[in-house]
This record gives sequence, C-alpha cells and structure tokens, in this order.
Amino acid sequence: TMATKPTTRIGRRKTSSARVFITPATDKYSEIVDGKTTVTGIGDGEQIIVNGKFFAEYFPRGTAQLQIVKPLQVTDTFGQYAFRISVAGGG
Repeated sequence: TMATKPTTRIGRRKTSSARVFITPATDKYSEIVDGKTTVTGIGDGEQIIVNGKFFAEYFPRGTAQLQIVKPLQVTDTFGQYAFRISVAGGG
C-alpha cells in the first residue's frame, strides 16, 4: 500500500521531461490556479491529470487512452491512485 505522502518521479529523454505525482485516489481533485484552489468531484478515469487536463481530453484517441490505463487494469490498481502529470518539451 502507498502512504498518504505523494510520490514524485521525473523522467527525461532528449529535450522532453515528465514529472509525475502519485497519491492515493480520492473522490476529489484539487488544483491551485491563479492562487485559488478549485475542487471538483471526479470518477476513477478522471484521476489521471496531464498538464491540467483529464487524460481523455489530453489524449483523445482511444488507443492512447488504452495504453495509459492498461497497466493499471492488469495490476487491478485502476482507480486506487491519482496521477498528476506535467510534461514539457519534445515535438
């Protein structure tokens, strides 16, 4: 099991980088924008946020979405963790 403290990992390749924050899933998502915190209720599939967007919005193709959630489904952990991902660079 994962502690309540967020886990952070950074990945880099050439000029691209990705920072991933992993926390236990909740039924709420909070984000600080312009100094204000917003909280919204969300479902399991919306616990994956990429650059401030739900992953299905960031990756509109179904095949890309399947590649993202498949490892979580195979390990029976889909919906147990929340992922906030910040990606930059690349082309």
